[in-house]
Amino acid sequence: MKKILIPLVVTIIAVLSFFLYSSRFYPLLNSDDALNILLTYYYKLPKDLYGWGLDRGGTLIPLISQLFHKGMGLSAVLSVSISNYLILTLGYIGFSSLLNRKYLKVLLALVIFFPPLRFIDITRFPLGVQYCLFGFSLFLIDKIRNNKYSTLYSNLLLVSAILTLSISLWVSDFAVVSTGVLLITLILFHLIKYHRIKIPTSTFLITLIGLILCFIFIFYAKTNAAKKTEEYLGFHNIESFVDSLRILKYELVQVLTFRSTDIAFGVYAWLIISTAFVLFISVITRNTLIKRDKLVWVAFFLFDFLIVLGVLIVSKWVYLNDMGRWYFVPTYISFSLLILLVLDKVNLQLPLGKITLILTTIAITVGSLSTLHYIKFVKPKSFRSKVSIKSELLTLGEIGLIGNFWNSYISSCPDPSRIKAITNDPNVRSQIMIDEVFSQPKIYLIKDMWLDVFPDTIQQFGYILERYGDSIHIGNCEINEYVKALRNEDISLQEFRIRDGVIRDNNSIQIPKSIPSIHNKYAIWGPYIQLGKGDYLLKYSVRATNINQNGPIAVIDIVTEHGTHEIAKKEVIQSDPSNNQSIDIEIQFECNERYTNVEFRLLHYGNADLVVENVRLIGIN
Repeated sequence: MKKILIPLVVTIIAVLSFFLYSSRFYPLLNSDDALNILLTYYYKLPKDLYGWGLDRGGTLIPLISQLFHKGMGLSAVLSVSISNYLILTLGYIGFSSLLNRKYLKVLLALVIFFPPLRFIDITRFPLGVQYCLFGFSLFLIDKIRNNKYSTLYSNLLLVSAILTLSISLWVSDFAVVSTGVLLITLILFHLIKYHRIKIPTSTFLITLIGLILCFIFIFYAKTNAAKKTEEYLGFHNIESFVDSLRILKYELVQVLTFRSTDIAFGVYAWLIISTAFVLFISVITRNTLIKRDKLVWVAFFLFDFLIVLGVLIVSKWVYLNDMGRWYFVPTYISFSLLILLVLDKVNLQLPLGKITLILTTIAITVGSLSTLHYIKFVKPKSFRSKVSIKSELLTLGEIGLIGNFWNSYISSCPDPSRIKAITNDPNVRSQIMIDEVFSQPKIYLIKDMWLDVFPDTIQQFGYILERYGDSIHIGNCEINEYVKALRNEDISLQEFRIRDGVIRDNNSIQIPKSIPSIHNKYAIWGPYIQLGKGDYLLKYSVRATNINQNGPIAVIDIVTEHGTHEIAKKEVIQSDPSNNQSIDIEIQFECNERYTNVEFRLLHYGNADLVVENVRLIGIN
């Protein structure tokens, strides 16, 4: 019975955590979480090695989720939930292997599966996934260091450790920091033990080959990214560095003085500080005896905590993202493991040892309960999952949704095959999802955090939408149905770009033939608009004077991709050379797909003075 008691307790903790904090059941699930769920639904290799065309955030969870979603037919959100908790369990197995006392393994389970709210992202976000993989690699490396296995088995363990570390680097580039700290720590303790570098040839070759293959894979994955993230690996200037310290100081003061909404976390913070202080006293008074084989891990987690914290403080990317709490998940894990590893060697027969154990237990328990307290009494004051709330939208049938980032993607999570959702941001990363939204039988706009009132008409992604019916409250948001309308609009002449020598006033654009530098060149172009799928008619109202001769006087074309993709083209020919002619130039064209940055261009041959008086775009049934 004693042998299964601890595993049973840990299993209960993990299962309870799954039904509280996994994506399927978490009450505070948001659109950041939803991206993994939607990636699982739309997943396609190799373009999705990183999510949504970016060059960061390896998609391990959506990849694993394919087994459950497409292989077993489970929903995308449940598949992601299972995948996340498999990795979380793997991390627990790795970290717990470093502890000897079984009671501490239970406390570690609370640390990982029931973290305080500010570190709850360990259960779902890339940094949590990265550290769980890292934890399992420590388990493998620790086995290698014990020298209890044959060379073949040790090499297999090394290959597995390198593979796990490589995957963690794919999941999060930030893993390079902890990997570097790990290598330095291992080398340092190796030198202390042997006083020289003593590495078997097979170990060196396996490590070298592993590093090369890891680099090739990461390089390949990043080359498939459509967008390069700026400032991602940058560091602060002095001003932003000082401001980041100000933000951290403010947050720390808010927590320690109980001014934040999460009062229970403030209690946890004071308890964990007290625990660390008592442990420090225990170490310097020699009530703690840490053997060399475990000292390496104590040193690693201490170095990792300090160095990772330092990197986070100087990282420009973290600063640009408001020093978000999720970035500090690694420091939470490292500091927690540091405390547990030291406590593992404390003499519990002494009063100071007993006090330390009691303090640690209370601190971790309060931290675990603080999240439950926040959800129940602060926000959202209910344990009903966000997915259950958004499932109300399924009663509307197959719909498309457009809304603020925080209200859009999350609304699609219950069933991405029936609810298509995009953010109102014109820089939406997935063009497929935009097309799917506008292909749905019904389209709704979500007002919350975006619109003050529902407008009668609105333009989104190249389509004109007209309000239809009254708004309704469903899925904890205010929505209103909209229908697509045909475009019928004058394009402002002020939105066009013009070549030097072309004259523009409030009512027209004048293209003189007397300036040779604009002959046989595009005189006007723009306005770089979006056009949805459909048929269109473009009408130019032009006055032509001083026509030289019969023949072409201009070319009208419609292009996108900065002129590299031609949609339609028409040459304008005047058979009557008389002066002062008003010409209505019409060009009909079809958009087989949704286009962005569409240009209407006019190439001037120099055979007449042209005055563009109006440009009109008309949608055709």
